[in-house]
Amino acid sequence: MKKIYFAVFTVICTNFYAQTKNDSINQMDEVIINEGRFNTPISKQNRNVYVISSETIKKLPGRTLQEVLQYANGVDIRQRGPFGTQADISVDGGSFEQTVVLLNGAKVIDSQTAHNMLNLPLPVEAIERIEVVRGPAARIYGINSLTGAINIITKKPTDSGFLVSTYAGSNFEKDTEDTGDTYYGTGIQAGAVLGKEKQQHLIFASHDKSNGYRYNTAFENNKIFYQGNVQINDKNEILGSAGYINNGFGANGFYVCSN
Repeated sequence: MKKIYFAVFTVICTNFYAQTKNDSINQMDEVIINEGRFNTPISKQNRNVYVISSETIKKLPGRTLQEVLQYANGVDIRQRGPFGTQADISVDGGSFEQTVVLLNGAKVIDSQTAHNMLNLPLPVEAIERIEVVRGPAARIYGINSLTGAINIITKKPTDSGFLVSTYAGSNFEKDTEDTGDTYYGTGIQAGAVLGKEKQQHLIFASHDKSNGYRYNTAFENNKIFYQGNVQINDKNEILGSAGYINNGFGANGFYVCSN
């Protein structure tokens, strides 16, 4: 058995310089330095921060949050399956465990694995902007944000309306290894918005399904997202959101190691 001993040395330094007549002592009141998490605008923070606005999101050829983030500078998205099936996010060469994802300033935390950080039933139509912090942001968002942070801000709609979109497609190839069926993909999304002076509500639901494009690449995604915002007065408001997501997908080639 090996024993390791630790020794602690204490050095006491004393200032032997005598006070001269020219010296003066100024007394000041106690000073407390603190910082609120959201008190300082991002434009004033000494960090590399840029914003993806809703106007930019409209111009991007992305149907999901994961596809939009693929166009962000310094952000690496590793997708497993289309239409937001599953993806890992990292910033400037870090790992997916070193990047924090926030929704309206609240951390998205999974106690088991960071692989689930982007499992959000959030449609791009509900996103007002995406704030991307590149570089260490632990002072604000905690130790998990070693390489950066992604803050997703949702909309507060002022107008009422609804949305319905659908798609279907095929590569006309057949699954010769299993069912013999022709590969296909279909999906539908529906949403409704209620915008009033003192309250705003939005709800979206989507369903995507495909038998893949090769063996064991099928997927089926079901998502529901609701957000409600009620203004009590000029200084107080209530914001709540809820979501449901159920993604099933084949994992052909997802975790392949090569020599």
